[in-house]
Amino acid sequence: MVNLKDVKLLIFDLDGTLFQTIGPETESVKMSLRDMGLEVDNLEEKVKGYIGKTTEESYKSLLPSDQLHRWEELEEKVLKYFNEAILKNGESFPGVIETLQALKQRGYKLALYSNAPIGYFEYVPDYLGITKFFDYAECVDENNLTKPVLINKIKTKLGELDAAVVGDRIQDIEAAKENGLISIGALYGYGKEEAEKADLTINEFSDLLKIFNIK
Repeated sequence: MVNLKDVKLLIFDLDGTLFQTIGPETESVKMSLRDMGLEVDNLEEKVKGYIGKTTEESYKSLLPSDQLHRWEELEEKVLKYFNEAILKNGESFPGVIETLQALKQRGYKLALYSNAPIGYFEYVPDYLGITKFFDYAECVDENNLTKPVLINKIKTKLGELDAAVVGDRIQDIEAAKENGLISIGALYGYGKEEAEKADLTINEFSDLLKIFNIK
């Protein structure tokens, strides 16, 4: 694993790390299921449970066993309603914009990755006003890559810099480990017990400024 003092690249997951996903996602899924003639109990908890998983895994987890073949229909409807939902209650976690700006000023390269669908991945960072901070951004759906492979690709694109991965789910921690990188778990996100397994943890996004400070 790389040394913390040598890190020059920070790779961020989107949902549960930068973006408070649950409100808009739950609202758009609720409206989509209604259109499909379906209803799911404890919807918000189930949405929390799938954040960070692939799109197919996420939407199949909501559907009855005899309706699994309709997951792509659900995805299409969710994307249709999502823009409306995000305008109602979509926002980044506290301190995200200020912290990303400070990290850029300190000389770090920043990258963004996600399991989210392409349309979602393109829309959310723009809506949050954070696209300008990233030197590279790609989601797994763009080229059908896994998170570990995508992280390796990002490292290659940005000059093989020593890096750390910031995320709130076990997939982010494992992807960092497979690439020999430092993992940082966002305890404020949607997978606290998973995030606790990271090399380092943060209680709020701005804690990154205490960890990374290139002189």
